[in-house]
Amino acid sequence: MAPTTPGSSSSSSGGGTSAVDIITYVGIPLAVLGVVPTLYTCFKSLITMRDVRKALLQNHVSAITRSSLLSGIVEVEMQRKSLCPLDRDDPSYFQLGWRASRLRGGSWTQLNWRELAIGVKSYRLQYHDELCQPQAEVEFEKLVAFLLDLGAIPDPQGWEDLRSSGLWTPAGTKLMVSAETGDAILYVTTSEDSDGILSLGLFWRADWAMRRVEDLPPYWMRLTAPVDMDGIGQGLAKDGEADDEGHDGDDDDDDDDCYGRESRSRGDDKVEATRSDTDETLREDNAHSQRAGTHLSPEDAQRVSFRAPHGHKRTSSRTTARSSVSTISFQASKTSAIRIRLGPSGLSEASYEDLLSKKIKLPHLIQPSHHPHGLSSASSSSPSSSSPSSSASMWFASAATAFSSSDQGSLWAYTIPAGVVSLSVRDSVPGGVLVLLGLVAEDAVPAFRAPHDAKLAEHEAWVAQQKRMQRQMEQLRMTPEERARAFHKQAQDEHYERIEAARRREVEAERRREQDLREGLASPRVGVGVVAKACVSWLAREANVPEAAQLADVVGRILWEMVRDVRFAEDLSRMLDAWKEWSEAGGMTRSHFEAVKSNMLCFAYAACVLCLIRDTAGSTAGSVVNDLQECLRMWRKVRLG
Repeated sequence: MAPTTPGSSSSSSGGGTSAVDIITYVGIPLAVLGVVPTLYTCFKSLITMRDVRKALLQNHVSAITRSSLLSGIVEVEMQRKSLCPLDRDDPSYFQLGWRASRLRGGSWTQLNWRELAIGVKSYRLQYHDELCQPQAEVEFEKLVAFLLDLGAIPDPQGWEDLRSSGLWTPAGTKLMVSAETGDAILYVTTSEDSDGILSLGLFWRADWAMRRVEDLPPYWMRLTAPVDMDGIGQGLAKDGEADDEGHDGDDDDDDDDCYGRESRSRGDDKVEATRSDTDETLREDNAHSQRAGTHLSPEDAQRVSFRAPHGHKRTSSRTTARSSVSTISFQASKTSAIRIRLGPSGLSEASYEDLLSKKIKLPHLIQPSHHPHGLSSASSSSPSSSSPSSSASMWFASAATAFSSSDQGSLWAYTIPAGVVSLSVRDSVPGGVLVLLGLVAEDAVPAFRAPHDAKLAEHEAWVAQQKRMQRQMEQLRMTPEERARAFHKQAQDEHYERIEAARRREVEAERRREQDLREGLASPRVGVGVVAKACVSWLAREANVPEAAQLADVVGRILWEMVRDVRFAEDLSRMLDAWKEWSEAGGMTRSHFEAVKSNMLCFAYAACVLCLIRDTAGSTAGSVVNDLQECLRMWRKVRLG
């Protein structure tokens, strides 16, 4: 063997580095570093999956989760829900949800709903804070009604912005706010999966007070029977009991009509009021229904009640018996309060305060299209019931909306027609007519009478006096026989002169009345506020209305009488229709004046109704109802989250 040199041995075993060493010490660490991102992605995916499942569990959300370890994507599938409010008598209706979710899109879980799964929404997440919940679909009208029932109130500016801007309404715009703090309860929000549907958010704090089941539902109002100070309420109850016992028309002459004229006789079967005595449970006295829930306290009801003027007749509310399973005719003697519901088209439902399961038949105040199929035939015996006046239902709904806005908040359902609002704010009654009707003094309105020249009457009186003096002078120069004949002739002449003078005075008075009427009809017009103020004073003098009665108190009585008395509702509607007619036709005519003069009480009631409508139309409640109803019409369903 050849000898090995020292130099070559040291280089191979000492400081030299081979390719294997390079691969071992450099390549392997680099390979490990290349796998680290994949390992990190897998680890991050597992952590994200854990956080997502934890968030879902904490927020009481059921979902299917999947994870891709290599891509780091977590897939979450959640059900999209369709919501409907619970039944109002459900204990959870007025309670906050026990499984409220804090995830984006899950604000609807703060309240309790009846839920229905309508689909599945998939989310692909890289981070757990991207987790959100599908918005739920709900009918807009039911949502608003539910929040109103809980105690929220509409925000006028928010509904106006939503109506004008639509889907471009800025996020955060308040639609419903808390009555206590004014904080937003329902607001506009943005969402990536709204699909062109209006997206809303919900917020309710636990310390906000909620209404209770005893409170009136939204779109409902309460009417309370007025109790007269000298026992007219008990008299009505006795009349009702006498009707149930089958009494004849012997008491008709003793009944006083609340609107000032005889509305029914024994032989007049056409004006039978729609009442029935089929339910024995309604025979109990319901005086206890005058409790805290009514819109007037017993003292207030005592204060605002009144009777008709003396000499006027009241319709005796009698009907033939008709049995019905779910609906009964109204019996004023059986209750002291009723509930009515106004929808967008007017009165839609009514029930007794203490018997909510029984619906009252009021065909004369409901639009024909709203009649149940069984009611039209059942009430065909009454002409006014089978063909109810659409104007009566319209005027009743308008008056009820105005009354509710002034006394019980607002119904937020019925929009007073623009023509009625225009009539209420327009100067439509000549001031001279108020003077001729005896409602105001002549100095309370602008002068309308032409000055009367009394010189002619004074001259005629002077001529007659001169003739008498001349006759007396001539009689002094006569013999007794001539004087007797002259005296007899003078007596005859004076008799004929007195008759002629009386005729001339009648003709002159008639001419003056005609002139006053023409001048009164052509006099400057005044608004319904002046007319209503004068009419309330007239009612205090002529209809036993207390001096302290407010306008809303009188309208509350009017609404009750419209429910109770078919003929009164028709007569009041005709008076309001005539008022609207002369206002739009250029002014009051002689026939309008005669109609008003023949039914002053109805005219006074009509003035009170229009004045209250005017006050309501000028308030914020009148405009927000228009905006709210228009928004509900544009969006039937919304996304809530």
